[in-house]
Amino acid sequence: KKFDNAEPMFYNVSDPYFVLKTVGSEEVYRSETLRNNLNPTWSAGEVKLMALCGGDLDKTFSVTTFDKNSKRADDEMGSFETTVNEMIVGSQGSGIDYTLTIKGKGKSKGDVYVRVANISGYQAPSITAAKNMAAVGAAKICELEVDRKDEAAKAAAQVVAEAEAAIIEARAAAEVASSAFDEAKAAADTAAATVDAL
Repeated sequence: KKFDNAEPMFYNVSDPYFVLKTVGSEEVYRSETLRNNLNPTWSAGEVKLMALCGGDLDKTFSVTTFDKNSKRADDEMGSFETTVNEMIVGSQGSGIDYTLTIKGKGKSKGDVYVRVANISGYQAPSITAAKNMAAVGAAKICELEVDRKDEAAKAAAQVVAEAEAAIIEARAAAEVASSAFDEAKAAADTAAATVDAL
């Protein structure tokens, strides 16, 4: 309600719609666009909890309103952050009111009033289930660390094996060189003896 007009010309009026985004800025829902309306009332929509907040009802997500444009990029009209639980609790009374602002510009750009928010077909995990999920996650991390250590051990063993092979090759080369030296020395001794005989 009472949105600021995002249109640059005074005789035009914004065509607002809103999107829901996760903490990672992934868009998971987009409303319909209401033409020429600074006090829009959007139809109710459905959003999958796993997509919006991973099933965590206290995980923050953002609601951002835009002015739909046909010949240029859509203009942001303002946003706010909330959680599923906050919306549900707020809507159980007379509703919950959020102020639209643009980051870096603290001035209010209007208000969004949430009248209805509820969950269907959702059951919060029990404490035991949550602990089991955490244990599975920890086990996977441990398994990953073990795998990494195994890989490091294999790599170290490979280095050792290559070094041992290099040492064996070096010893063989030294033996060949020693044999060649002995042969050369024997040939030199034979040549010296022949000279003496002459």
